[in-house]
Amino acid sequence: MFKEIAIEVVEDLLSRAERIIKMYEDINLARRYVELALDVSTRCRVKLSCVSPYIICKGCKTIMVPGRTCTVRMRSKRFKHLVITCLICKRKIRKPIF
Repeated sequence: MFKEIAIEVVEDLLSRAERIIKMYEDINLARRYVELALDVSTRCRVKLSCVSPYIICKGCKTIMVPGRTCTVRMRSKRFKHLVITCLICKRKIRKPIF
């Protein structure tokens, strides 16, 4: 019961953060929502990867929205993978493509 409520709260906070970035481009408020979602998920022991499909930058704690807060490129040097670059802190995330 407790974890279900925590999952709903985390999903709501992350969707609000995405909406704020897309509509108003207020990165500070969106970052605060992401920090609250991370706090709730750690206190209630809920994994964020299971709860949401969103990618969160580990450097600056912003939600990755292509074109607004990140760029996405496809590379195939050693293996095919996506390179997601945060436009705020310039951190790179590599995700393999199978």
